[in-house]
Amino acid sequence: MSSDARIRRPRKIRFRDEEWSVIVDRARLCGRAPARYVRETALGAVPRGTRTQAVAPVIHQLGRLGNQLRQLSERLSERGESASASEISQALGEILAVVRQLD
Repeated sequence: MSSDARIRRPRKIRFRDEEWSVIVDRARLCGRAPARYVRETALGAVPRGTRTQAVAPVIHQLGRLGNQLRQLSERLSERGESASASEISQALGEILAVVRQLD
């Protein structure tokens, strides 16, 4: 193989802003840089997103909600409203179970 065959040269490809946004989103889901995603897709590969990357925002949001529920449960317990705190703790347990299934 000649040394010229190993040199990678940049090529110009033009995308509209909307098209590039789609590429960036899809590349992010696959854990790839946009240029790598375009190159692999153009050469026939079908990049697939990883489950963890796809659900990470959902897990993050569920974690935030769970933290808010925990804080609310603690405040209710301090006020002596144990029945309400118990219901919230149960909901928190359900959220944690869903997060464990997603991860």
